[in-house]
Amino acid sequence: MSDHEDRLIKELRNKDYRETYAEQHVNSAIAAQISMIREQRGFTQSDLAKILGKQQPAISRLENVNNGHTVETLRQVANALDCWLSIRLESWGSLVKDVEDFSMESLRRDRFEDDPLFYGSRATGYVPEPVRWMQRQLLPWLGENGDISQLARWLQGQDLPPVGDLDPPSSWISRAVAVEPANSPFRAKLAERALALLDQALTKDAQSKFPDEVSVGIFSLLADFPMASTWEMLKKIHDDPALRGRVPQAAHSTFLAALIRNQVDNYLKDEWLKTIRDGHHPWLVHANEFDAFEGLKWIPLQPNVSVIVQAFDAMFHAKARRPGPEIDFVDLMGELRERFDANPNFGRSLIYEGYRQHWQSIVQRAWEEVFPELADDVYLPPGESKRMKMVPQAPDGGTESDHVKSSDQTLDEVHPR
Repeated sequence: MSDHEDRLIKELRNKDYRETYAEQHVNSAIAAQISMIREQRGFTQSDLAKILGKQQPAISRLENVNNGHTVETLRQVANALDCWLSIRLESWGSLVKDVEDFSMESLRRDRFEDDPLFYGSRATGYVPEPVRWMQRQLLPWLGENGDISQLARWLQGQDLPPVGDLDPPSSWISRAVAVEPANSPFRAKLAERALALLDQALTKDAQSKFPDEVSVGIFSLLADFPMASTWEMLKKIHDDPALRGRVPQAAHSTFLAALIRNQVDNYLKDEWLKTIRDGHHPWLVHANEFDAFEGLKWIPLQPNVSVIVQAFDAMFHAKARRPGPEIDFVDLMGELRERFDANPNFGRSLIYEGYRQHWQSIVQRAWEEVFPELADDVYLPPGESKRMKMVPQAPDGGTESDHVKSSDQTLDEVHPR
């Protein structure tokens, strides 16, 4: 028996502790398994969200180890990932074994068509056969710098794995490369070939030669595999009205995604903030404030609380001026948490600034649902409940009353502009 196992057995003798521990273990294991199997299937969070008829932040919450899950939601996720949902009541001794045997590898599950019990020699390990099929076509083509017209054929749905047409053609190309190691040269090669095809597709009068779906797929690939070399081409299209006029409207959404994932420095910051204020992009059809918020979130700089606060403030005012879908600001904070989780001061600064801006209900929910570990950062006068009066510590350890006049300086010191 290991020291960890022996210690855990002793700790679980306390009823309150073991019940809390079990709940946290289940939540963590389920969240981790959803994330693991999703990646095993070659899905992004957005891919899984589309299958479930949800938005990407909903999948982010499912994969957050601090959140619980309903049985019905888990059943839907299991079906979407081609698994079955198992629910059992267990004795407490099995919890110790479950914890000791836990590993990320143990969370993987084959799809039905890859299950050796049903398909024997057809079992393909952890990479689904359609993805392996695509790899056998794509990787040699990349290695040999094959004819660029083949990429156009794939993006039009030709010569793809025999799996039907439910998924966009570009997704099979992305999955075939995504399962390669992170340092694989095939990622850069794919971006390079996609850019070469894009250069042809945007030449004058090229629309008759390249259907809209080719441009849609090219931008989707550039969004899936961001590269420093890609930005110059996207910036050229963005800045040239004649060039961007050749981007078909059908490709505006994937062009926007490519801009967001490949942007450099603060080049597009003012454009994102203007889109949030106006509720629409100056020329990208259907792009709205939520897309612009995604753009701000992916600015490749140290997270800047003042910019995020500007965005939230613009969305508050826009929501008051015009009708539209409800904005769940806590969901947006959850997205920021996922993006900047490695920065320990970001959540604290955002919560503190939210309190200063009188976002009381949002701050309360964000504390409980998004940043629960910041509970110890709250200073409460004797006899006051957290729901009645919340005075968070400022990032340097003081309270709101100590820092209300110097907040901007404090936040800028933590997150330089």
